[in-house]
Amino acid sequence: MLRRLLAVLVSLAVLLILSPVVTDRAQAVVETGVAATGETRLPAAVANQGLTLVGNGEPLLTRGHHSIPAQLRALGWVHIGDPDSARGLVLDAYQGSAGATSKAFAVTYPDGARVLLVHPLAPGEQYNNSFVAISPNTRWFVAAEWGTVNRLLVFALPTKPPPTPMQTLPLAGVIHLRHPVRNVQGCDFSSPTRLLCSTNDTSTSLFPVTRQLLALHLKHPVHGGRATASVRLVGSAPAQDVCAGASGEVEGIDVTDGVVRVAVNSPCAPVTEVFSYPRTAQWRPADDIDVRPVWTGAPPFVDVVVGRPWR
Repeated sequence: MLRRLLAVLVSLAVLLILSPVVTDRAQAVVETGVAATGETRLPAAVANQGLTLVGNGEPLLTRGHHSIPAQLRALGWVHIGDPDSARGLVLDAYQGSAGATSKAFAVTYPDGARVLLVHPLAPGEQYNNSFVAISPNTRWFVAAEWGTVNRLLVFALPTKPPPTPMQTLPLAGVIHLRHPVRNVQGCDFSSPTRLLCSTNDTSTSLFPVTRQLLALHLKHPVHGGRATASVRLVGSAPAQDVCAGASGEVEGIDVTDGVVRVAVNSPCAPVTEVFSYPRTAQWRPADDIDVRPVWTGAPPFVDVVVGRPWR
């Protein structure tokens, strides 16, 4: 079955090329909170899964349930996750239905070349594929499973287009977390040893607030093999304000040039809001950890969004 699937994926890739474990809760350390100073409202169909800024002066690239190419959906890749980009390269995460035995990552290079990386699940690995985060040196990327987990998965990223449009991708390493996390929707590197992550954890069993923003600190830059990261609570994700008194679903996150963007889906309208935290934001100690970051004042900028597949 796997060989048959890989053969079909090779054919698809060619077509695309030619066509235009829980630890003690006390280990979680409260870090800081910040007030958001920008907000952009987008159609959920093209933004309700995640976002990434491809480069300086480029539009904000978003992903939603309408972003899955028809060919990939027909092959059973029914979910797209929070994307990431680095040096003009765009990386997307795909998963199949429950019971799938593999997951996929689609790479679009700056020159338009594409490759589909198919990862057969390792023993004990879940099929979920919620996000990707590219390391600053672009040699590796991080992905994750779902539910309550104490690890992230590491894969090697081909920085140049491989000779064939489809490649099998083995697991390269694992980052073990010193504190468990739940329902992580997106992560992005803010430095070679720091990841900022967004969750849609609606429980307070792991942290004293729901829907957390978390900072993961590694002792060394990510690499193939085993690594360990501490987990610090930054605060709650921003509240979605389309519906008074209702909390939306937190989705992906992007960190580019000191600006943090978090996507939150409306609970009552087909809308995704992107909350932006510029580098000039005033950081303050999160002594009152129940206080969410709040957008105050007019947005200093509005992102232009282009809903395009792959890149």
